[in-house]
Order: sequence, then structure tokens, then C-alpha cells
Amino acid sequence: MLDADLPSADEIKGHFAAAGTMLMHHEIIREVVAPDFVRKSTLRADSFLARLSDTEIDRGMAALRAYRANSDPDEVVTEEIDWFVFTRRAQPP
Repeated sequence: MLDADLPSADEIKGHFAAAGTMLMHHEIIREVVAPDFVRKSTLRADSFLARLSDTEIDRGMAALRAYRANSDPDEVVTEEIDWFVFTRRAQPP
């Protein structure tokens, strides 16, 4: 779903370029998702999780709980995020 619904980095750059901006910086950063990712995920507050059926959520949560049960309890869940900085192109005098 993420790949199908979210624009790629090149698409984002293209949209901003078409709007008259110039890319100043692009970096992939790691962000901490949540200290209690499993519990927060069951709330289905994320728009992508809200689209899943109850069966898909139950199956995914079971797999996530199993993973967490066998992993380091201090392991932090992170995700990679594209960070862009754009600036408006200077207008000719």
C-alpha cells in the first residue's frame, strides 16, 4: 500500500520543481515510531492501518507480537523518512 499510494522521491522533487521551487537538500532520516509500537498499531490510527480488514490486522498484530516477544525489549522501532528542503527559485528582476 505504501509504495502504491505514496509518491516516490523523484515524484516529490518533480512536483516541487513544477511549482517553482529548487531542491536544496534531501536526506533519509530515521525517526523513532513509538516506544510501544505494537499497542499503538492496534489503535489503527495510521491511515494505512485503518484500511486493513479486521482479519489482516489480527494476522499482522499476531506476527508483530511474536516478533517483539523474541526481540530485545529495549529495541527501538524506527522508520526511514525522506526529508526534503526546497527553496523558491529567485525571480528575475
